[in-house]
Amino acid sequence: MEMSAFFSPDTSGRALQRAVENGVSFIDAYAPSVESWSGCTPWHEPCVGCSVAYTRQNEEHVFFRALLNAAARGVRVRLLTNKFDSVRECENAVTMLTYFSKVFEVRTYATTTFQHSKVMIIDDCVAISSVNWSKSSFIENREAGVLMCSAADGADVSSYMRTVFDYDWALADIWTPPNELSASDLALIRNSSYLEPFALPKHNISEPHFVPELRRTLVPGDKVAVNVGPDAASTALYRELASTQRTLDIYTYQITDEVFAKFIVELSKRLRRVRVILSRAIFMDEDRFDSIRIVDQMRDESQGRIVFLSSPHFYRYAHLKIWVRDGETVGLSTGNFSPSDIPPIHPYPPFRDPAWRSINRDFNVVVSDVNFTKQFSELITGDGAHFKAYTKPSKF
Repeated sequence: MEMSAFFSPDTSGRALQRAVENGVSFIDAYAPSVESWSGCTPWHEPCVGCSVAYTRQNEEHVFFRALLNAAARGVRVRLLTNKFDSVRECENAVTMLTYFSKVFEVRTYATTTFQHSKVMIIDDCVAISSVNWSKSSFIENREAGVLMCSAADGADVSSYMRTVFDYDWALADIWTPPNELSASDLALIRNSSYLEPFALPKHNISEPHFVPELRRTLVPGDKVAVNVGPDAASTALYRELASTQRTLDIYTYQITDEVFAKFIVELSKRLRRVRVILSRAIFMDEDRFDSIRIVDQMRDESQGRIVFLSSPHFYRYAHLKIWVRDGETVGLSTGNFSPSDIPPIHPYPPFRDPAWRSINRDFNVVVSDVNFTKQFSELITGDGAHFKAYTKPSKF
């Protein structure tokens, strides 16, 4: 299997845009939300959107023109996202979601509580990452992802991932735009002329930082495991981490799951080194307060066995979710170490059931290959020059 890692703020946009541009038969995409980069979705306003003409001419989102061009050349495109009640389109305006829905198929997720994964299935390739479809995720945050393309070794990750996507797609709701569009607007949207992609924006990092290169690595299929959450991802995560022999590095946005936190504390009792690097800022108030509380507990209970650090100050958020075991195996997830992403219970009762709890759709990848893992070890070492002793995260 051919694999390449990509990292925001430097290589995510280039890697993912190129993958979309290379699509031939189909593109299936999971995205938590679809955010405009041209300022047409200010969530605090009473209504959102821009005119069709403005959107077509000015939308700089890394996937906007790439996906429209793919559909125009005959690629079947399907987008599965979440339905946000706060999306209120203005009259005579469109959001990106509505624009897309008039060109290819768009549905909103209904399998569990929330669709949290960031995944693209493009022919025989699959991209799994922490990268949201927001501008900051591509050019301001530290993010991590992997592009996997099946080879002659029989490891068909694309087929497996599409099976999950098809399952969720069948349960999803068709996206219905809130307003009718004029015939002229529809004609403009469906104009299949090639749209030259915008140049990717430069990253908004004011200081020198470690820049990982895009490198291709051939990895045997039996050294790669992809797990779907909530069903198998948490089980696989605990199994993999339990097999750590010497050192464990965790570089992530937040830790808000008490079961996971206690597991890491127990694990630290027999390991030579455990490092936990957390984002210097966490946006959601509830997540920030939970993470502060749980990390304080981990610090007390580990009695110095775990080194806690904060991510470099020049990234808006360290939004990646990775771990490196013994320098030989790397795990990467679309989900956080949070109860909604790694739930310990089965089954998952539906909304309004007394036993209901928030459950996300997420994926994780585990790669047991030293050459591939080295890229993530280098990332931690490179960013490590700017790590600080852990401090309670701010909002921004």
